[in-house]
Amino acid sequence: MRMTMMKLRAITAPARYLRRQYHSLSTDDRGAEIVEWVVVVMLLIVVGVLIYNSILMSQLATAINAVGQRLVEAASGS
Repeated sequence: MRMTMMKLRAITAPARYLRRQYHSLSTDDRGAEIVEWVVVVMLLIVVGVLIYNSILMSQLATAINAVGQRLVEAASGS
């Protein structure tokens, strides 16, 4: 239980930090512009990761299936 709470804190720490930074930057116009750019960059990163994962996962599944098929063929002696 203690380890789970430590992991949860480690995961949520960046979100808390970003939330505090957002509130401190959103008080003036320059800070708001920075926040807008950060949001744009974060969206681009998220879209890139989603695309990369979807392509990577399909290719990885194909490779694993091919290796599994060859192992079955090798084990059966064909």
